[in-house]
Amino acid sequence: MKKEFLLNLVFGLIIILILFFTTFKVGRYLNAKIQYESTECSDRAYMIYKQYDDQIIEYKTTDWTQRTSECAEIEANYQKGF
Repeated sequence: MKKEFLLNLVFGLIIILILFFTTFKVGRYLNAKIQYESTECSDRAYMIYKQYDDQIIEYKTTDWTQRTSECAEIEANYQKGF
C-alpha cells in the first residue's frame, strides 16, 4: 500500500513538472514570436519610410501608414500580454 502511494505521488509530481515546464516553454515561445513579428514589422515599415523598398511610388505612403498601424497593434498586443 505504501509503495503504491509513493509511486502515485512520484507519478503525480512528474506530471506536474512536465505541465509546468510545458506551460513555461509555450509562454516563452509565444512571447518570442510576438517580439519577432513586432521587430519584423518595424523593420519593414522603416524600409518603406527610407524608400529602400521596390514598391510603386504611389503606394508607399498608404503602405507606410497601414504598416505603422499594424506594428502598433502588434506591439500593443505584446504589451497587453496577449
